[in-house]
Amino acid sequence: MDVDIEAPPGFGSRPARWAGRERQCWNPSRQDRVSRRGSAAGGGRGAPRALATGPVVPGSGINSCRPSAAALHVQATPAPEHWNHAARSTTMPWRPAGSADAGPGRACSVSVVLAGSGALLLAFAIYDLLHTTILLQRAGPLTRWLGARLARLGRGLAARTDDRKLLSALGVGVLLATIATWGCLILIACTLLFSADPGLVVDADSGEPAGPVERLYFVGFTLITLGIGDFRPSGAVARLATIAGSGGGFFFVTLVITYLAPLVSAVTANRALAASIDALGGTPAAMLQRCLEDDGHLAFDHHLRELSGRLSTAAEQHAAYPALELFHARQRGSSLAPMAAAMWETLVLLEHAVAPARRPSAVTLAAARRSLDALLRAVAAGRLTHTRAEQPAPPPDPDAVPAAFRLADATERVTRALHLQPDLPRILHAWVREDGWRWTDVRHDGGG
Repeated sequence: MDVDIEAPPGFGSRPARWAGRERQCWNPSRQDRVSRRGSAAGGGRGAPRALATGPVVPGSGINSCRPSAAALHVQATPAPEHWNHAARSTTMPWRPAGSADAGPGRACSVSVVLAGSGALLLAFAIYDLLHTTILLQRAGPLTRWLGARLARLGRGLAARTDDRKLLSALGVGVLLATIATWGCLILIACTLLFSADPGLVVDADSGEPAGPVERLYFVGFTLITLGIGDFRPSGAVARLATIAGSGGGFFFVTLVITYLAPLVSAVTANRALAASIDALGGTPAAMLQRCLEDDGHLAFDHHLRELSGRLSTAAEQHAAYPALELFHARQRGSSLAPMAAAMWETLVLLEHAVAPARRPSAVTLAAARRSLDALLRAVAAGRLTHTRAEQPAPPPDPDAVPAAFRLADATERVTRALHLQPDLPRILHAWVREDGWRWTDVRHDGGG
C-alpha cells in the first residue's frame, strides 16, 4: 500500500512517495511507535489511514521523522458513513504525557460497582419482604428498624398532644411507609442493574441509549407491568431481566395484598376479643363480682372456655404479624392491652384468692391462664419497640375479692404465684404503656 505525502509550497513541488515500506515516527511523550501507514489505532477497514498531521522537524526529539523539514499533508482515504463517532474517537494519535488509556477499564469498574450495588440492595429488600410477609415470625431487619422509629415518633407526638386519634393512625402510617420503602428499594436496585450497561435500555424509536431518568422510568413501568413502549430492552440479557422484573413486580403486589388482608382481619379480631373481655365487666373487680354472684361462676366458666381459644388465636396472630402492636384503638374497651391486663389480674385472683367452691373449674382456669401467657410472650417476642418498664405491674389486689369468698392467706398465695413468673408483670406493664394507657386504666373504667 502506498501513501502520498505532498510538501507545502516552498518545500518542493515533487511529492515524496514511499512504496512498499513503512515509515515510523517516534513520540517520546507517548512512548510508542505510530505508523504513517495502515489503519488508524488498529481500526478496521475503512478507518483513516493517516494518523497525524502537523510539522515534522528533522532532528527534533518529538515527532522526528527523516527525511522531513516542514509540515506534511497526508492524503487519507475518507471514512465511510457507517464509521461512527465512537470509532473515530479511538483513533487519536497522540496523548498527553503521563496519560493512560483507562477508558475501558474505568467503564468496566463502574459497571461492576453498579451491578454489585443493585444486586445487594435487591437481595436485602427481597429478604426483608419475605421475612416479614411469608416466614410469619419476627419482622425483617428493615421493617423492625423503620417501624420502631416511626412508632416512637408517633407515640411521642400523641403523648405530647394527648390525642388518641393520632395514636390510632400510627399503624396505618407505619404500614404504608414500610410498603413504600420496599417498593423504592426494589425500584432503585433494578435501576442500578439496568444502568450497568448504558445499552441495555434504548429508545423504542431512535434506538439511542436511555439516560438515567429514562432507565428509572423504564424499570418503574416494567415492575408495575404497565407495558408502555417508550423504551425497550436491548439484547438477550436485558430482555430476560425485563421478564424477571415484570414477574417480580406482579409477585410483589400480590404478596403485599395477601399480607394486608389477614393483618386487617387480625386487627379486627383483636378488637373483638377486647370487646368480649370488656363485656364480662372490663375491670378485675367487676369481673370478679359477676363470677361470684349466685351461680355466676358457672356462666363465667363457659365464657372462659370460649375466651381461651380466642386468646390462643390472638397469640398466633401477634407472633405472625408483629405490626399488630402498632394498631391502637381509641376506646379502652376495644384495646386488647388493658383488657388482657384486666383478665390476667382476674385469673390470678380467681386461682389464688377465691375459695375453691366459687371458682370456675381448675381445667378452665389453667387453660385460660396458659392461653393468656402465650399471648403475652408472643407480644414480647415480636415487639418492634421496647418500652422499658422500670417497675413491673402492681400485683393484683386481693381486696377486690369480696370478703365472703376471699381466702385468709390470699395475699401470700398471690405473692408466691407472681414469683413463679416474674417476667409477665413487666411484659404487661410495658404493653399497656406502649398502647397509651396507664395501669389505673386497667383497674378503673374511665369511660374512654
